[in-house]
Amino acid sequence: MSDAETPDSANEFARAAMALMDSRKIPATPKNFWIWFEYCRGRHLELVRSLDVVLSNNRSFDEALTEEIYDQFFTLGKQDNAVRETTGQLQQTLSQMLAWIGD
Repeated sequence: MSDAETPDSANEFARAAMALMDSRKIPATPKNFWIWFEYCRGRHLELVRSLDVVLSNNRSFDEALTEEIYDQFFTLGKQDNAVRETTGQLQQTLSQMLAWIGD
């Protein structure tokens, strides 16, 4: 919660998110709630624009779309996996070098 956000305003966003999800028959999962809470909050403009397109096209908000939106806006997704893979490779190379130097 930001300094300017109050518990009352957070409750309003939560109620609005739940109402919107209910009206669109979107399951009240944690990921869906987070997505729609942020949509109702209105501070993440790219997310709002993307979801406005989904809503205007009456697209079904299924599990695949949930994952796509969540990965795009709330995780590092592929970038995170690439960083972890590169870090693992780097650790392995350093271990090999240290073993070679130690011999």
